[in-house]
Amino acid sequence: MAVGQARSGWKTLTKEFKNVYSGGGRGKGTAAAYKCTYNVDVYEFRSAIDVDISGYPDSDNKKITATQKLGCGL
Repeated sequence: MAVGQARSGWKTLTKEFKNVYSGGGRGKGTAAAYKCTYNVDVYEFRSAIDVDISGYPDSDNKKITATQKLGCGL
């Protein structure tokens, strides 16, 4: 699962779920995209990535990407 977030207590803007099979290459991933409507203010954005392997227990750990400051209207 990929999650797009904006700082404001890290509000989740979008989520995207996709089954991805082993091996690399084109189409082997997912992204949560948020379309800004207007360049109103500068906000901080990040992504949180959670990988689950079917049939196996996993922890609550997520990969959090570096924060980026982008002009956007929320």
